[in-house]
Amino acid sequence: ASISKDFDPAAVNITDPCPAPLERIKNKYRFVSVVNGAKLGAFRKRLREEVMAWRREHKNIDFYADIDALTLM
Repeated sequence: ASISKDFDPAAVNITDPCPAPLERIKNKYRFVSVVNGAKLGAFRKRLREEVMAWRREHKNIDFYADIDALTLM
């Protein structure tokens, strides 16, 4: 099955981005969004696809995803 069919946006809640607890490191600004919901495996696969496509257009911006983060700090 394709990832698009496995991923249900209604099953995932994503907060709006806000400054990270350590907002700026090495002159780079950081932001955080929290994701929770059901079937996060399908969400991770979809996120990876989207980020990889986005990075091809935005090479000067770094994007990292911390899956199952223990804390936000």
